[in-house]
Amino acid sequence: MNIKNSLFSEKGKWKNNDYELELHPLNNHCDLSKVDQVQAVCFLDKDNIVFYKNIEGYLGNPGGTIEKGESIETTIKRELIEEAQLKLIDWKTIGFEQIYYPNKKESKKQNCFLRIVAKVELIDKPIKDPDKKAIGRVIIKTDQAAEKLNWGKKGEELIKLAKEKYIKNWNE
Repeated sequence: MNIKNSLFSEKGKWKNNDYELELHPLNNHCDLSKVDQVQAVCFLDKDNIVFYKNIEGYLGNPGGTIEKGESIETTIKRELIEEAQLKLIDWKTIGFEQIYYPNKKESKKQNCFLRIVAKVELIDKPIKDPDKKAIGRVIIKTDQAAEKLNWGKKGEELIKLAKEKYIKNWNE
């Protein structure tokens, strides 16, 4: 992959698939030729981030695959509601991950996962994820978010980018 300006790179295994990943900063998603998924670091305010709780017990940033005919904004609005009952107020691009699966037989292509920061409000309704993987939401103090997300260095970089962009655009 070796694109310039990588903040983080790793090799690992996810759901029995080897992967190679690079995280890159990005200010404008229009610079990407293709986006496979979008995921949001969701801020209620500068001090509080909202994660969804997965049925397997881990916390994550809401997001998912862009469905046919959807824009990036439509996708993130849908995913925020499905996974965490959050209303999108505003959003900004913070970066993207390029992921390559070297051993996948059906495809050896690179995937591009757009990462955004979102300003959100809570919706007072139960979680109704169609995939039945999101079972709740958790509000975490911003300074504890990377630790609770538990994604290691990648999570630290992602939360750092999101916090910087949030403060720059919506400092309250």
